[in-house]
Amino acid sequence: MSHPGKRGGNLHEVTSTELNRTPCAVCKRKFPEDRLRIHENICKTARRKRPQYNAVERRLNGVATEDEIRRIMRNKDKPVRLSEIPWRESHLTWSHGGNPKRKIPVSRSQSAFSQVSAAAKDDGRMQCPGCHRRFAPDVAEKHIPGCIDRNRTH
Repeated sequence: MSHPGKRGGNLHEVTSTELNRTPCAVCKRKFPEDRLRIHENICKTARRKRPQYNAVERRLNGVATEDEIRRIMRNKDKPVRLSEIPWRESHLTWSHGGNPKRKIPVSRSQSAFSQVSAAAKDDGRMQCPGCHRRFAPDVAEKHIPGCIDRNRTH
């Protein structure tokens, strides 16, 4: 039976090329004998997995020795468990310390602010005398000299 727009005419006719199809050793798809060798070469390279990109090695190439790169890769930071992160203190500092007009229920206000003040003192950051923002010590060393120069009253 023939369908308009379809190739081949009769559905039950089988051509000689369909009978002589051989499966690819890599992907198991069937191809004619003359195309099989070409396909297998392409299929092998397409199936090969790419090596994982190593950003540390690329970044330190020429800067650090191979031994140092291996040491850095071994000592990579492991993900920190959520239970080890002081999330409650940082949340209270952020939520109550950022907006002084924010209203806090009286029952929670004293305990929340006592935790905030303790957390603010213990976070290890330095306050800039020019802008009163807090920075990590190494960042503060870079920030403070420029900030003081900019914020001097003339």
